Amino acid sequence: MNTIEERLGLLEDEAAIRHLVARFADGSVTANYEEFLTVWAPNGKWTIHEPLFSTAEGPEAITEMMRQLRTGKAFFAQFVHSGVITLAGGKATARWVMREAAEVPGDSYYNNYAMYIDTLEKIDGKWLFVTRDYHYMWLDTGAFPGDVYSLPAPQV
Repeated sequence: MNTIEERLGLLEDEAAIRHLVARFADGSVTANYEEFLTVWAPNGKWTIHEPLFSTAEGPEAITEMMRQLRTGKAFFAQFVHSGVITLAGGKATARWVMREAAEVPGDSYYNNYAMYIDTLEKIDGKWLFVTRDYHYMWLDTGAFPGDVYSLPAPQV
């Protein structure tokens, strides 16, 4: 059995990884590119798989990919539904069930369920994404009803 200190360390690592995922989602939804840049390892790679394939390597290129994906959207929402984390020292793997929805002016819509499959590494005491692979389970690009409202600026 693990000691209390070891068990506490595992809980701290899991909480830090869940917080990292929340920061990714928050940076995505609020288009906070400075925050989004900080969640990636120097050798990070982000891949969105078919049917809407896109990929980038390195924090700057990944952040530029996010900027391009977010540009022109009337709104974008990302929901992290659940996560399973496996820790192995300073490395980890994780899976997250996701839902996203977006509207682009001109009657273009995006509504999906997917799964992120991640590899993570603890670098200088911080958990960072080494890889994030987004796999679609269901995608709907049909119109949906509703009105779009702007969010207030993020508070620091």
